[in-house]
Amino acid sequence: MLAGTYDVKFDAASRFTVPARLRAGFDGDVLIVTAGVPIGRNLLLFEEAQFKTYFTSVFRDAAADFDEDQLSVKRFMLGSSATMKLDSAGRGVVPAELLHSVGISEDARVVGIGDMAEIWAVGPHERWRESMDSDEMKIRCADARRRLAAARMGQGGGV
Repeated sequence: MLAGTYDVKFDAASRFTVPARLRAGFDGDVLIVTAGVPIGRNLLLFEEAQFKTYFTSVFRDAAADFDEDQLSVKRFMLGSSATMKLDSAGRGVVPAELLHSVGISEDARVVGIGDMAEIWAVGPHERWRESMDSDEMKIRCADARRRLAAARMGQGGGV
């Protein structure tokens, strides 16, 4: 499982070192990087197999290809994806256009969130973290926990 928050730096060649604790959570040295949604907020980093699993689960309904909004998200995320091969030092190159799309020039933050990691510009990530302390977010998080518990109960898994 990928977890933790790590500050990283990109060099002039759009290369960064994937933190060792995150590298240990990936199988192999070939990763996929793509734009996240909402667009312009962050990038997503997957191992190859998880990338396929993620998109199969998110877009599992064949009718999604006929829904213009869902098709646009699918087209954007898949069309923005790139393969990233890590070198022996754990460094990989992210296409410059992806970095620019989320405002990353040098300093960035990588956050492990289970089966994938997010790559954020530092400023937006800090603003997101601060927003988590708002009353609105506390209510939304409590609601999300209730929905998760209800979904587990519906699957016979308890809380």
